[in-house]
Amino acid sequence: QLAKDRRSAIDRHLWDEENGYYRSLHLETKQHSSGIGFTVFAPLFAGIASPQQAKRVLQAAQPLLRRGGVAGSNHFDSLHQWDGANGWAPAQVMAVKGLQRYGFDTVARDIAQRWVTALATVFEKHGGFYERINVETLDLPARKGHQYPVQEGFLWTNSSFAWMATEVLGHSLISISGQ
Repeated sequence: QLAKDRRSAIDRHLWDEENGYYRSLHLETKQHSSGIGFTVFAPLFAGIASPQQAKRVLQAAQPLLRRGGVAGSNHFDSLHQWDGANGWAPAQVMAVKGLQRYGFDTVARDIAQRWVTALATVFEKHGGFYERINVETLDLPARKGHQYPVQEGFLWTNSSFAWMATEVLGHSLISISGQ
C-alpha cells in the first residue's frame, strides 16, 4: 500500500500530463522545473511509471538524446553542471535501465552504444574516464559558470561503461595480461 501511495503522490505532484513527462518540484517554492532533464527517466528506472507514461516520457525526452548519450537537460545555455550537454553516468544508466524495463530495448541499446562510444573517444583523447563528458562534442566539458573542474577516474563512469558494453551491448571483456 505504501508503494501505491508513493506512486500516486509522484503522479499527483510531478507528472505533467500536458507535456507527457515528470518534472522536478522545488519543495520550498512549489514551482516545477522548466524544460526537461535526465531525471525524467528516474520513474522509469524505479518502475513506477505506467506503460503509457513511459511511452510519453520517451517521446518527450527526445531533445535530450545527443551524439554521446543523454544530455543533462535541454537548457544548453545554462552555466550549471547538471544542465546542457554535460553527460553523466547515472543519467545514462537511469535512461538505459528504465527504457529496458518498459521494453524499449532498441532505444536503450542505442543510448548505450552512444555512451560507450563517447567514453571510448574521450579515453582515446585524454587517457582516462571522467566524472562527466560533453555528449555533443565527445570531449571533456568546458568549465563555465558554477561548474567545478571535471574529475578523472570516477567509478560511476567506469562501471557504466563496463555494464553497458557487456550486459547491454553484449561485448566480452578481455584480459590485457594475456591470461
